[in-house]
Amino acid sequence: MLPETGPAEVRATAAALNRLSGRLQAAAASRMRLVAAAGHDLRTPITRLRLRAEFLPDVERPSWLADLDELERIADSAI
Repeated sequence: MLPETGPAEVRATAAALNRLSGRLQAAAASRMRLVAAAGHDLRTPITRLRLRAEFLPDVERPSWLADLDELERIADSAI
């Protein structure tokens, strides 16, 4: 946070930059919450797909499980 001291123009500029910084921090925090929530919400469908993949023919199962592992890593990194 910038000190809002000095001539009027400097105080006004510092105040505007402080408000902008606050809005940017709030936006970044909101984005992080959204990404974490999306990652968490993906866990249930990934688990359901993993269970279904276990019943696939042996030929298809490894590629499905590999794709689901990748999705799970992405969801985990978001959380």
